[in-house]
Amino acid sequence: MPPPIRFSVLLVEDRRADAELIAEIVRGPGRVIVDLTWVGTLAEAVEAVGERAFDAALLDLSLPDARGVQGVMHLHAARPLPVIVLTGRDADDLGFAALDAGAADYLTKDHITRARLTRALYNAVQTARIARDLEAQRNLLESVLESLADAVVVIDRAGAVQMRNPAAERMLGARLEETLSAMGESRYFDPATRRPMPRDTQPWSRARRGEVVDGAEIWLADPQVGPRPPGEGPGRWLSANIRPFEVDGRLQGGVAVLRDITERRAREQQVRALNDELRRQIAERSRAVVALEAANRLKAQFLDVVSHELRTPLTPILGYARLLLRESAGLAPDQRDAVRQIRDSGDRLQRVVDQVLEFQTMRSEPITVRPVIFEPWPLLERLVRDGRQRAAEAVTLSLHADALPARLVADVEQIEGIVERLLDNALTFTPHGQIALRTRYVDGRWLVEVRDSGVGIEAEHLDFIFGEFYQAEPSMTRRHGGLGLGLAHARFVAEALGGELGVRSTPGQGSAFRLAVPATLPEV
Repeated sequence: MPPPIRFSVLLVEDRRADAELIAEIVRGPGRVIVDLTWVGTLAEAVEAVGERAFDAALLDLSLPDARGVQGVMHLHAARPLPVIVLTGRDADDLGFAALDAGAADYLTKDHITRARLTRALYNAVQTARIARDLEAQRNLLESVLESLADAVVVIDRAGAVQMRNPAAERMLGARLEETLSAMGESRYFDPATRRPMPRDTQPWSRARRGEVVDGAEIWLADPQVGPRPPGEGPGRWLSANIRPFEVDGRLQGGVAVLRDITERRAREQQVRALNDELRRQIAERSRAVVALEAANRLKAQFLDVVSHELRTPLTPILGYARLLLRESAGLAPDQRDAVRQIRDSGDRLQRVVDQVLEFQTMRSEPITVRPVIFEPWPLLERLVRDGRQRAAEAVTLSLHADALPARLVADVEQIEGIVERLLDNALTFTPHGQIALRTRYVDGRWLVEVRDSGVGIEAEHLDFIFGEFYQAEPSMTRRHGGLGLGLAHARFVAEALGGELGVRSTPGQGSAFRLAVPATLPEV
């Protein structure tokens, strides 16, 4: 059995006998339980509903301080609640007037029964609750629509706007109906054709027909400057989503939701432009890489051919020059000097050819790392001692060590060649001052730094000095010789050993080349 329903009801009746009769009727058995509060005047009723919430009111139309339907209106003004009018005579015109004034129902006192009264109360209260729920839902819907940045427009089958939110007016204009009419038809452009959209393809027409549309993009031209296609005048890009709405299964029109995507389209255009530029740069870089690879191949072939072609005539030249010097008894002094110049120039050219061939061989064949046990300090002492013999009188060369083990395991032959090239470079570009070789062992790496107080290197050259045949100071190189292969060879070998070679330099103050290569301690 369903639980009982309890209503709190206000009875407004000036006659005690009628009030007691109604109270007696509602006390009868049944599912509806009525808690009745009785007042005799409209003023008392207004005061009662101001102090307490009632589910409904039973209102006599003949009161000392109110006549006819005025009581209904006054009671509603005090607090909206369902009002059932009680009349002493069966008059439909009076009952309908009460309904028009806002009453939920009317009953004649002579025909009131518990069943009629409780049924009227139940219907009135339930109807009021449904109305309140609908009002709450409507208020919630309006709040949601007002908070949306997207425009929402509801259009019926005749093309009339039934509902719109504030965003729709901001986006489309306050005179929305005009915007959606034939007058505004030329403002909407199809982005594919860049021409005004035919009216039957515009979102409003499709919404009226109840079509389903997802993400249709259109261009809305600014009405202040007239219809201009995208890119030729101010306006905004819109994305339209449309859904039909129905009542009792019958199509009533559609709901169009429009989103301003102008900024998104602008960002997409920027991304497309950046992608186009990136593709262009990649294509240019690809062509440059191909050209560089071809140039490197040609350079390698050229160096190989030139080196061999130079070596072939050098052999007899140097051979005959040395032979003449050994048997120089019949030569005049100036002739012997000329032969010595031939020999010395040939030796210098021979060294250049040997350097080129060595570098080419190194690049074409992988370096095999051959670690051995060696003593780092005596090795560096010997290199510094040899360097002092080649150094100018105004140059001092020193050696410093910090936490250096007595023995290490590494490819000492390759490392010796790197350090020797670094010392040669420092001696070449330090006409006077100091050159310091510093070394230490840290975390499995042997560190060797060659620091000089020479001419230094300009910042724009630092990224290129380890390149093949690169001359950071051509004038110095012409005075002291060199192909620009020493540093390139040194870094190539250092990286082949799993190490690295870097540089810091300040023009006019000198340079510091730092070598770091893997090395281990020998097992005891």
